[in-house]
Amino acid sequence: MLEIKFFGRGGQGVVLASQILAKAFFKMGFYPQCFSLFGGERRGAPVESFLRVDRERVKLRCGIRNPHHLIIMSLDLISPELLSGVKEGGLVLLNADSLPELLEDYKESLILALIDAQKISEQIGLGRVINTAIFGGLTVR
Repeated sequence: MLEIKFFGRGGQGVVLASQILAKAFFKMGFYPQCFSLFGGERRGAPVESFLRVDRERVKLRCGIRNPHHLIIMSLDLISPELLSGVKEGGLVLLNADSLPELLEDYKESLILALIDAQKISEQIGLGRVINTAIFGGLTVR
């Protein structure tokens, strides 16, 4: 089973990103399960979304603590606790133009990928919605 965790802020398209990816996996013949957690429904509030994908029906119904991949759409949400949960060799995809200092310690154990999704979205007229731009840096294996 593949588990992917998404983190961002309300208005960035975190929930929709997990749903788009879930639909893509479904069209490829997989069984996806996605759900989200967020507090007060307002722009800028922290949002988490989870996606599980398997060749068989997904029966597990809880949050993802140790994802294979982590997609972070807002750098201010990065924490050591969040990063330490990613499985060894997992992909951490960041909406960033440079590597945050906090991630230097994870270069050996994780695959760190950067994409300036915010800049790309603004250049093509999407504003602060970065979910489709972030997929440009996503490789799922």
